[in-house]
Amino acid sequence: MPVYKSRVISYRDDVKRVAVANPDVADVVLLGHNELYVLGKDLGATNILLWTADGRLVSAFVVQVTHDLEGI
Repeated sequence: MPVYKSRVISYRDDVKRVAVANPDVADVVLLGHNELYVLGKDLGATNILLWTADGRLVSAFVVQVTHDLEGI
């Protein structure tokens, strides 16, 4: 995703807890129970992990933040 841009990601599982490995690269906010707001803050890559209320890990993915080439 481009730096300083954001995305909303939907999941079919109810997510209760979110962790970001490197919060300098991306910021994540839980919107309700099944949507995430992800903002690219700096160039680089980081992992995002999602858990349900019963402690089950439902997703682990990498966010790659790059230059905004579409804006050039």
